[in-house]
Amino acid sequence: MLFNQKFVSVPCGQREMHRRNQDLSFVLELSNALAAMNGPDEVLETGLRKVRDQFGFETGRVYLVDHAREILVLHASQGLDVGGLEQMGLDEGFSGRAYSGRVFLAQRVDDLDDAKRVGMLRAKGLESVVCLPLIVRDAVIGVMNLGAKRVMELTMPLIDLMMVAGNLIAVAAQNTLAATALERQKESIRFFAYTASHDLKGPAVGIHGLTRLLMRTAGEKLDPRGQAICRQIENAAGRMELLVSEINAYIAASEAPLDLQSVPVAEVLDEVRLDFETRLRGLGVGFATPIDPPVVWADRLGLMRVFENLVDNALKYGGPNLSRIEVAHHETESHHVFSVSDNGVGLTPAQAEKIFDAFSRSETSRGSQGSGLGLGIVKAVASRHGGEAWVECAPGKGCTFYFSVLKRAKADSPGDDTGPKADESASGGHAGPPPGGRVEAQSATFH
Repeated sequence: MLFNQKFVSVPCGQREMHRRNQDLSFVLELSNALAAMNGPDEVLETGLRKVRDQFGFETGRVYLVDHAREILVLHASQGLDVGGLEQMGLDEGFSGRAYSGRVFLAQRVDDLDDAKRVGMLRAKGLESVVCLPLIVRDAVIGVMNLGAKRVMELTMPLIDLMMVAGNLIAVAAQNTLAATALERQKESIRFFAYTASHDLKGPAVGIHGLTRLLMRTAGEKLDPRGQAICRQIENAAGRMELLVSEINAYIAASEAPLDLQSVPVAEVLDEVRLDFETRLRGLGVGFATPIDPPVVWADRLGLMRVFENLVDNALKYGGPNLSRIEVAHHETESHHVFSVSDNGVGLTPAQAEKIFDAFSRSETSRGSQGSGLGLGIVKAVASRHGGEAWVECAPGKGCTFYFSVLKRAKADSPGDDTGPKADESASGGHAGPPPGGRVEAQSATFH
Protein backbone atom coordinates (compact mmCIF):
# COMPACT_ATOMS: atom_id res chain seq x y z
CA MET A 1 0.00 0.00 0.00
CA LEU A 2 1.11 3.61 -0.52
CA PHE A 3 3.15 4.98 2.37
CA ASN A 4 2.13 1.98 4.48
CA GLN A 5 -1.45 3.20 4.66
CA LYS A 6 -4.19 0.76 5.51
CA PHE A 7 -6.62 2.44 3.13
CA VAL A 8 -5.99 4.32 -0.13
CA SER A 9 -8.64 6.37 -1.93
CA VAL A 10 -7.72 8.28 -5.11
CA PRO A 11 -10.30 10.16 -7.24
CA CYS A 12 -10.43 8.72 -10.76
CA GLY A 13 -11.84 11.77 -12.53
CA GLN A 14 -10.00 13.29 -15.47
CA ARG A 15 -9.80 16.69 -13.80
CA GLU A 16 -8.13 15.25 -10.72
CA MET A 17 -5.68 13.27 -12.88
CA HIS A 18 -4.83 16.44 -14.83
CA ARG A 19 -3.75 18.10 -11.60
CA ARG A 20 -1.65 15.08 -10.62
CA ASN A 21 -0.14 14.10 -13.98
CA GLN A 22 -0.79 16.19 -17.10
CA ASP A 23 0.88 13.72 -19.46
CA LEU A 24 -1.24 10.77 -18.37
CA SER A 25 -4.28 13.03 -18.36
CA PHE A 26 -3.66 13.76 -22.04
CA VAL A 27 -3.39 10.03 -22.79
CA LEU A 28 -6.69 9.41 -20.97
CA GLU A 29 -8.42 12.28 -22.78
CA LEU A 30 -7.13 11.09 -26.16
CA SER A 31 -8.21 7.51 -25.49
CA ASN A 32 -11.72 8.60 -24.48
CA ALA A 33 -12.06 10.86 -27.53
CA LEU A 34 -10.95 8.14 -29.95
CA ALA A 35 -13.34 5.62 -28.39
CA ALA A 36 -16.27 7.81 -29.47
CA MET A 37 -15.24 7.90 -33.14
CA ASN A 38 -17.00 5.72 -35.72
CA GLY A 39 -14.71 5.68 -38.76
CA PRO A 40 -10.98 5.71 -39.53
CA ASP A 41 -10.93 9.22 -41.00
CA GLU A 42 -12.86 10.54 -38.00
CA VAL A 43 -10.33 8.85 -35.69
CA LEU A 44 -7.39 10.34 -37.58
CA GLU A 45 -8.85 13.86 -37.71
CA THR A 46 -9.62 13.79 -33.98
CA GLY A 47 -6.28 12.25 -33.04
CA LEU A 48 -4.36 14.75 -35.17
CA ARG A 49 -6.18 17.70 -33.61
CA LYS A 50 -5.54 16.42 -30.07
CA VAL A 51 -1.83 15.89 -30.76
CA ARG A 52 -1.46 19.34 -32.34
CA ASP A 53 -3.20 21.01 -29.40
CA GLN A 54 -1.18 19.10 -26.82
CA PHE A 55 2.28 19.62 -28.33
CA GLY A 56 1.83 22.97 -30.07
CA PHE A 57 2.04 22.07 -33.76
CA GLU A 58 0.48 24.39 -36.31
CA THR A 59 0.06 21.84 -39.11
CA GLY A 60 -0.42 18.12 -39.44
CA ARG A 61 -1.07 15.33 -41.93
CA VAL A 62 -1.84 11.64 -41.47
CA TYR A 63 -1.16 8.99 -44.10
CA LEU A 64 -2.20 5.34 -44.12
CA VAL A 65 -0.50 2.60 -46.12
CA ASP A 66 -2.19 1.28 -49.25
CA HIS A 67 -0.40 -2.06 -49.57
CA ALA A 68 -1.99 -2.90 -52.90
CA ARG A 69 -0.52 0.19 -54.55
CA GLU A 70 2.52 0.40 -52.25
CA ILE A 71 1.93 4.07 -51.40
CA LEU A 72 1.04 6.28 -48.45
CA VAL A 73 -2.42 7.86 -48.90
CA LEU A 74 -3.48 11.09 -47.17
CA HIS A 75 -6.47 10.62 -44.82
CA ALA A 76 -6.35 13.73 -42.61
CA SER A 77 -4.79 17.18 -42.86
CA GLN A 78 -4.99 20.37 -40.79
CA GLY A 79 -3.43 23.81 -41.18
CA LEU A 80 -1.70 23.16 -44.52
CA ASP A 81 -2.57 23.21 -48.22
CA VAL A 82 -1.97 19.60 -49.24
CA GLY A 83 -1.99 20.11 -53.01
CA GLY A 84 0.50 17.63 -54.47
CA LEU A 85 0.83 15.79 -51.14
CA GLU A 86 -2.22 13.51 -51.45
CA GLN A 87 0.00 10.43 -51.77
CA MET A 88 3.67 9.47 -51.73
CA GLY A 89 5.88 6.44 -52.11
CA LEU A 90 6.72 4.21 -49.20
CA ASP A 91 10.36 5.31 -49.36
CA GLU A 92 9.75 8.91 -50.41
CA GLY A 93 11.06 11.85 -48.39
CA PHE A 94 10.75 12.44 -44.67
CA SER A 95 7.60 10.31 -44.30
CA GLY A 96 9.08 7.42 -46.26
CA ARG A 97 12.15 7.39 -44.02
CA ALA A 98 9.99 7.25 -40.89
CA TYR A 99 7.80 4.50 -42.39
CA SER A 100 10.52 2.27 -43.79
CA GLY A 101 12.88 2.81 -40.86
CA ARG A 102 10.12 2.55 -38.20
CA VAL A 103 11.64 5.55 -36.42
CA PHE A 104 10.49 8.81 -34.91
CA LEU A 105 12.06 11.68 -36.90
CA ALA A 106 12.42 15.37 -36.04
CA GLN A 107 14.31 17.88 -38.13
CA ARG A 108 14.65 21.59 -38.89
CA VAL A 109 12.95 22.52 -42.16
CA ASP A 110 16.16 24.07 -43.55
CA ASP A 111 17.96 20.72 -43.16
CA LEU A 112 15.48 18.68 -45.25
CA ASP A 113 16.86 17.06 -48.40
CA ASP A 114 14.04 18.16 -50.74
CA ALA A 115 14.68 21.79 -51.72
CA LYS A 116 11.17 22.17 -53.19
CA ARG A 117 9.56 20.97 -49.99
CA VAL A 118 11.85 23.22 -47.91
CA GLY A 119 10.63 26.22 -49.89
CA MET A 120 6.97 25.22 -49.48
CA LEU A 121 7.26 24.67 -45.73
CA ARG A 122 9.27 27.85 -45.20
CA ALA A 123 6.57 29.77 -47.09
CA LYS A 124 4.11 28.51 -44.45
CA GLY A 125 6.38 29.86 -41.70
CA LEU A 126 7.33 26.40 -40.42
CA GLU A 127 10.67 25.96 -38.66
CA SER A 128 10.63 22.28 -37.70
CA VAL A 129 8.88 19.08 -38.67
CA VAL A 130 8.23 15.78 -36.91
CA CYS A 131 7.23 12.45 -38.42
CA LEU A 132 5.70 9.78 -36.21
CA PRO A 133 5.16 6.21 -37.47
CA LEU A 134 1.76 4.76 -36.52
CA ILE A 135 2.39 1.22 -35.29
CA VAL A 136 -0.11 -1.50 -34.36
CA ARG A 137 1.10 -4.91 -33.14
CA ASP A 138 4.57 -4.27 -34.53
CA ALA A 139 3.28 -3.29 -37.99
CA VAL A 140 3.47 0.26 -39.38
CA ILE A 141 0.05 1.21 -40.77
CA GLY A 142 0.88 4.85 -41.56
CA VAL A 143 2.65 8.03 -40.49
CA MET A 144 1.73 11.35 -38.87
CA ASN A 145 3.53 14.48 -40.10
CA LEU A 146 3.58 17.54 -37.82
CA GLY A 147 4.90 21.05 -38.41
CA ALA A 148 5.76 23.84 -35.95
CA LYS A 149 6.56 27.53 -36.45
CA ARG A 150 9.39 27.27 -33.98
CA VAL A 151 12.32 24.99 -33.33
CA MET A 152 10.89 22.20 -31.17
CA GLU A 153 12.62 21.46 -27.89
CA LEU A 154 12.36 17.68 -27.65
CA THR A 155 13.09 15.49 -24.66
CA MET A 156 12.88 11.71 -24.50
CA PRO A 157 9.83 11.81 -22.17
CA LEU A 158 8.11 14.10 -24.69
CA ILE A 159 9.02 11.83 -27.62
CA ASP A 160 7.82 8.78 -25.67
CA LEU A 161 4.50 10.53 -24.97
CA MET A 162 4.06 11.32 -28.67
CA MET A 163 4.83 7.70 -29.56
CA VAL A 164 2.20 6.48 -27.07
CA ALA A 165 -0.31 8.93 -28.59
CA GLY A 166 0.56 7.64 -32.06
CA ASN A 167 -0.02 4.07 -30.94
CA LEU A 168 -3.44 4.95 -29.47
CA ILE A 169 -4.45 6.65 -32.71
CA ALA A 170 -3.15 3.74 -34.81
CA VAL A 171 -5.00 1.12 -32.76
CA ALA A 172 -8.25 3.11 -32.88
CA ALA A 173 -7.92 3.62 -36.65
CA GLN A 174 -7.16 -0.06 -37.23
CA ASN A 175 -10.14 -1.11 -35.12
CA THR A 176 -12.52 1.15 -37.03
CA LEU A 177 -11.10 -0.08 -40.34
CA ALA A 178 -11.74 -3.66 -39.23
CA ALA A 179 -15.24 -2.76 -38.03
CA THR A 180 -16.02 -1.04 -41.34
CA ALA A 181 -14.79 -4.05 -43.32
CA LEU A 182 -16.85 -6.39 -41.12
CA GLU A 183 -19.97 -4.28 -41.59
CA ARG A 184 -19.50 -4.34 -45.36
CA GLN A 185 -19.12 -8.11 -45.21
CA LYS A 186 -22.26 -8.43 -43.09
CA GLU A 187 -24.17 -6.18 -45.48
CA SER A 188 -23.03 -8.34 -48.40
CA ILE A 189 -24.18 -11.49 -46.59
CA ARG A 190 -27.52 -9.88 -45.68
CA PHE A 191 -28.06 -8.83 -49.29
CA PHE A 192 -27.19 -12.32 -50.54
CA ALA A 193 -29.54 -13.96 -48.01
CA TYR A 194 -32.41 -11.64 -48.91
CA THR A 195 -31.84 -12.00 -52.67
CA ALA A 196 -31.46 -15.76 -52.50
CA SER A 197 -34.56 -16.26 -50.35
CA HIS A 198 -36.56 -13.88 -52.55
CA ASP A 199 -35.49 -15.63 -55.75
CA LEU A 200 -36.13 -19.09 -54.30
CA LYS A 201 -39.69 -18.35 -53.27
CA GLY A 202 -41.06 -18.18 -56.84
CA PRO A 203 -39.73 -21.57 -57.96
CA ALA A 204 -40.77 -23.18 -54.66
CA VAL A 205 -44.32 -21.89 -54.98
CA GLY A 206 -44.35 -22.96 -58.63
CA ILE A 207 -43.17 -26.51 -57.90
CA HIS A 208 -45.68 -26.81 -55.05
CA GLY A 209 -48.57 -25.58 -57.19
CA LEU A 210 -47.68 -27.59 -60.28
CA THR A 211 -47.34 -30.79 -58.29
CA ARG A 212 -50.76 -30.27 -56.67
CA LEU A 213 -52.22 -29.52 -60.12
CA LEU A 214 -50.65 -32.70 -61.49
CA MET A 215 -52.17 -34.76 -58.69
CA ARG A 216 -55.63 -33.23 -59.23
CA THR A 217 -55.69 -33.58 -63.01
CA ALA A 218 -53.71 -36.74 -63.63
CA GLY A 219 -53.20 -38.39 -60.30
CA GLU A 220 -55.44 -41.31 -61.13
CA LYS A 221 -53.24 -42.11 -64.13
CA LEU A 222 -50.18 -42.57 -61.91
CA ASP A 223 -49.38 -45.80 -60.17
CA PRO A 224 -49.01 -45.75 -56.36
CA ARG A 225 -45.27 -45.14 -56.61
CA GLY A 226 -45.81 -42.16 -58.92
CA GLN A 227 -48.42 -40.71 -56.55
CA ALA A 228 -46.05 -41.17 -53.61
CA ILE A 229 -43.29 -39.36 -55.50
CA CYS A 230 -45.66 -36.45 -56.25
CA ARG A 231 -46.55 -36.22 -52.56
CA GLN A 232 -42.85 -36.17 -51.67
CA ILE A 233 -42.22 -33.38 -54.19
CA GLU A 234 -45.19 -31.43 -52.82
CA ASN A 235 -43.97 -31.83 -49.24
CA ALA A 236 -40.42 -30.84 -50.16
CA ALA A 237 -41.66 -27.74 -52.00
CA GLY A 238 -43.83 -26.88 -49.01
CA ARG A 239 -40.83 -27.12 -46.69
CA MET A 240 -38.85 -24.91 -49.07
CA GLU A 241 -41.65 -22.31 -49.03
CA LEU A 242 -41.68 -22.41 -45.23
CA LEU A 243 -37.91 -22.00 -45.02
CA VAL A 244 -37.92 -19.07 -47.44
CA SER A 245 -40.71 -17.38 -45.46
CA GLU A 246 -38.83 -17.93 -42.20
CA ILE A 247 -35.58 -16.55 -43.66
CA ASN A 248 -37.43 -13.44 -44.82
CA ALA A 249 -39.03 -13.10 -41.38
CA TYR A 250 -35.62 -13.52 -39.70
CA ILE A 251 -34.08 -10.83 -41.92
CA ALA A 252 -37.01 -8.51 -41.22
CA ALA A 253 -36.78 -9.13 -37.47
CA SER A 254 -33.03 -8.42 -37.51
CA GLU A 255 -32.78 -5.58 -40.03
CA ALA A 256 -36.09 -3.89 -40.92
CA PRO A 257 -36.72 -0.46 -39.31
CA LEU A 258 -38.81 -0.70 -36.16
CA ASP A 259 -42.21 0.99 -36.11
CA LEU A 260 -42.18 1.86 -32.40
CA GLN A 261 -45.54 2.74 -30.88
CA SER A 262 -47.68 2.15 -27.80
CA VAL A 263 -48.88 -1.45 -28.12
CA PRO A 264 -51.59 -2.89 -25.83
CA VAL A 265 -50.32 -6.40 -25.18
CA ALA A 266 -53.91 -7.55 -24.46
CA GLU A 267 -54.83 -6.87 -28.10
CA VAL A 268 -51.77 -8.73 -29.37
CA LEU A 269 -52.55 -11.77 -27.20
CA ASP A 270 -56.19 -11.75 -28.36
CA GLU A 271 -54.97 -11.92 -31.97
CA VAL A 272 -52.55 -14.71 -31.12
CA ARG A 273 -55.33 -16.70 -29.42
CA LEU A 274 -57.58 -16.33 -32.47
CA ASP A 275 -54.76 -17.40 -34.82
CA PHE A 276 -54.14 -20.59 -32.83
CA GLU A 277 -57.71 -21.28 -31.73
CA THR A 278 -58.29 -24.22 -34.08
CA ARG A 279 -54.97 -25.91 -33.25
CA LEU A 280 -55.40 -25.35 -29.50
CA ARG A 281 -58.89 -26.84 -29.55
CA GLY A 282 -57.85 -29.74 -31.74
CA LEU A 283 -54.96 -30.66 -29.43
CA GLY A 284 -56.95 -30.02 -26.25
CA VAL A 285 -54.46 -27.40 -25.03
CA GLY A 286 -55.54 -24.56 -22.71
CA PHE A 287 -54.18 -21.06 -23.31
CA ALA A 288 -53.86 -18.65 -20.37
CA THR A 289 -53.04 -14.94 -20.55
CA PRO A 290 -52.60 -12.23 -17.89
CA ILE A 291 -55.82 -10.47 -16.92
CA ASP A 292 -54.33 -6.99 -17.21
CA PRO A 293 -51.21 -7.04 -19.41
CA PRO A 294 -49.37 -3.74 -19.93
CA VAL A 295 -49.15 -1.30 -22.81
CA VAL A 296 -45.55 -1.40 -24.08
CA TRP A 297 -43.43 0.76 -26.39
CA ALA A 298 -42.61 -1.66 -29.19
CA ASP A 299 -42.90 -2.67 -32.80
CA ARG A 300 -46.34 -4.29 -32.96
CA LEU A 301 -45.48 -6.73 -35.76
CA GLY A 302 -42.27 -7.76 -34.01
CA LEU A 303 -44.10 -8.34 -30.72
CA MET A 304 -46.74 -10.38 -32.53
CA ARG A 305 -44.03 -12.51 -34.16
CA VAL A 306 -42.46 -13.26 -30.79
CA PHE A 307 -45.68 -14.46 -29.13
CA GLU A 308 -46.74 -16.43 -32.21
CA ASN A 309 -43.38 -18.14 -32.54
CA LEU A 310 -43.30 -19.10 -28.85
CA VAL A 311 -46.85 -20.47 -28.88
CA ASP A 312 -46.19 -22.30 -32.16
CA ASN A 313 -42.97 -23.71 -30.69
CA ALA A 314 -44.84 -25.07 -27.67
CA LEU A 315 -47.54 -26.68 -29.84
CA LYS A 316 -45.02 -28.27 -32.21
CA TYR A 317 -42.58 -29.64 -29.68
CA GLY A 318 -44.54 -29.94 -26.44
CA GLY A 319 -45.22 -33.62 -26.99
CA PRO A 320 -48.40 -35.72 -26.67
CA ASN A 321 -49.05 -34.80 -23.02
CA LEU A 322 -49.04 -31.03 -23.58
CA SER A 323 -52.19 -29.57 -22.00
CA ARG A 324 -51.38 -25.96 -21.05
CA ILE A 325 -49.64 -22.89 -22.47
CA GLU A 326 -49.49 -19.86 -20.21
CA VAL A 327 -48.37 -16.27 -20.85
CA ALA A 328 -47.23 -14.23 -17.84
CA HIS A 329 -45.73 -10.79 -17.24
CA HIS A 330 -43.66 -9.03 -14.62
CA GLU A 331 -41.58 -5.85 -14.52
CA THR A 332 -38.10 -4.84 -13.50
CA GLU A 333 -36.98 -1.24 -13.03
CA SER A 334 -35.99 -0.99 -16.68
CA HIS A 335 -37.87 -3.74 -18.57
CA HIS A 336 -41.14 -5.52 -19.16
CA VAL A 337 -40.51 -9.26 -18.95
CA PHE A 338 -42.89 -11.72 -20.60
CA SER A 339 -42.87 -15.49 -20.35
CA VAL A 340 -44.56 -18.26 -22.32
CA SER A 341 -44.56 -21.56 -20.42
CA ASP A 342 -45.86 -25.02 -21.20
CA ASN A 343 -46.11 -28.38 -19.46
CA GLY A 344 -44.66 -30.34 -22.36
CA VAL A 345 -41.67 -32.65 -22.67
CA GLY A 346 -39.08 -29.97 -21.87
CA LEU A 347 -35.42 -29.89 -22.84
CA THR A 348 -32.10 -30.91 -21.37
CA PRO A 349 -29.66 -28.14 -20.34
CA ALA A 350 -27.47 -28.96 -23.35
CA GLN A 351 -30.44 -28.60 -25.73
CA ALA A 352 -31.60 -25.38 -24.06
CA GLU A 353 -28.14 -23.84 -24.41
CA LYS A 354 -28.33 -23.82 -28.23
CA ILE A 355 -32.07 -23.40 -28.69
CA PHE A 356 -31.90 -19.72 -29.80
CA ASP A 357 -29.18 -20.31 -32.41
CA ALA A 358 -30.34 -19.91 -36.00
CA PHE A 359 -31.28 -23.23 -37.66
CA SER A 360 -30.95 -25.04 -34.33
CA ARG A 361 -33.47 -27.83 -33.76
CA SER A 362 -33.61 -30.11 -30.73
CA GLU A 363 -34.15 -33.87 -30.60
CA THR A 364 -37.81 -33.25 -29.69
CA SER A 365 -38.35 -31.49 -33.05
CA ARG A 366 -37.83 -34.64 -35.11
CA GLY A 367 -40.90 -35.37 -37.19
CA SER A 368 -42.15 -31.75 -36.95
CA GLN A 369 -41.91 -29.21 -39.73
CA GLY A 370 -39.79 -26.17 -38.95
CA SER A 371 -36.81 -24.16 -40.09
CA GLY A 372 -35.01 -23.71 -36.78
CA LEU A 373 -35.35 -19.92 -37.17
CA GLY A 374 -38.42 -19.29 -35.00
CA LEU A 375 -36.53 -18.79 -31.73
CA GLY A 376 -33.76 -16.93 -33.55
CA ILE A 377 -36.44 -14.43 -34.56
CA VAL A 378 -37.54 -14.17 -30.91
CA LYS A 379 -33.96 -13.41 -29.85
CA ALA A 380 -33.48 -10.84 -32.64
CA VAL A 381 -36.70 -8.98 -31.83
CA ALA A 382 -35.93 -8.91 -28.10
CA SER A 383 -32.42 -7.62 -28.74
CA ARG A 384 -33.66 -4.83 -31.02
CA HIS A 385 -36.09 -3.81 -28.26
CA GLY A 386 -33.24 -3.43 -25.77
CA GLY A 387 -33.97 -6.77 -24.10
CA GLU A 388 -32.96 -10.41 -24.06
CA ALA A 389 -34.45 -13.86 -24.61
CA TRP A 390 -33.74 -16.94 -22.50
CA VAL A 391 -35.30 -20.24 -21.48
CA GLU A 392 -35.68 -22.41 -18.39
CA CYS A 393 -36.41 -26.08 -19.05
CA ALA A 394 -36.26 -29.49 -17.48
CA PRO A 395 -36.87 -32.86 -19.18
CA GLY A 396 -40.47 -33.92 -18.62
CA LYS A 397 -41.38 -30.67 -16.86
CA GLY A 398 -41.94 -28.30 -19.76
CA CYS A 399 -40.26 -25.04 -20.70
CA THR A 400 -40.62 -21.38 -19.90
CA PHE A 401 -39.37 -18.97 -22.54
CA TYR A 402 -38.71 -15.40 -21.41
CA PHE A 403 -38.17 -12.23 -23.40
CA SER A 404 -37.77 -8.66 -22.17
CA VAL A 405 -38.61 -5.30 -23.71
CA LEU A 406 -37.04 -2.01 -22.65
CA LYS A 407 -39.54 0.29 -20.99
CA ARG A 408 -40.40 3.60 -22.55
CA ALA A 409 -38.62 6.49 -20.79
CA LYS A 410 -40.90 8.17 -18.25
CA ALA A 411 -39.97 11.58 -19.64
CA ASP A 412 -41.45 10.74 -23.05
CA SER A 413 -44.72 12.49 -23.71
CA PRO A 414 -47.66 10.48 -25.09
CA GLY A 415 -47.28 12.24 -28.43
CA ASP A 416 -43.57 11.50 -28.74
CA ASP A 417 -43.04 8.65 -31.16
CA THR A 418 -39.31 8.38 -30.63
CA GLY A 419 -39.27 6.50 -27.34
CA PRO A 420 -36.12 4.80 -26.08
CA LYS A 421 -33.77 3.59 -28.75
CA ALA A 422 -34.17 -0.10 -29.33
CA ASP A 423 -30.45 -0.78 -28.99
CA GLU A 424 -30.04 1.14 -25.74
CA SER A 425 -30.58 -0.28 -22.28
CA ALA A 426 -31.78 1.70 -19.31
CA SER A 427 -29.63 2.26 -16.26
CA GLY A 428 -30.73 -1.05 -14.89
CA GLY A 429 -29.31 -2.95 -17.88
CA HIS A 430 -30.98 -5.76 -19.74
CA ALA A 431 -33.48 -7.82 -17.84
CA GLY A 432 -31.99 -11.25 -17.37
CA PRO A 433 -33.38 -14.45 -15.86
CA PRO A 434 -35.36 -13.60 -12.74
CA PRO A 435 -34.12 -14.79 -9.35
CA GLY A 436 -35.93 -17.80 -8.08
CA GLY A 437 -36.77 -19.37 -11.43
CA ARG A 438 -40.00 -19.13 -13.35
CA VAL A 439 -42.43 -16.25 -13.12
CA GLU A 440 -45.96 -17.61 -12.95
CA ALA A 441 -48.95 -15.45 -13.91
CA GLN A 442 -50.36 -13.68 -10.86
CA SER A 443 -53.79 -13.85 -12.44
CA ALA A 444 -54.72 -15.45 -15.73
CA THR A 445 -57.69 -16.42 -17.82
CA PHE A 446 -57.91 -19.80 -19.54
CA HIS A 447 -59.59 -20.25 -22.91
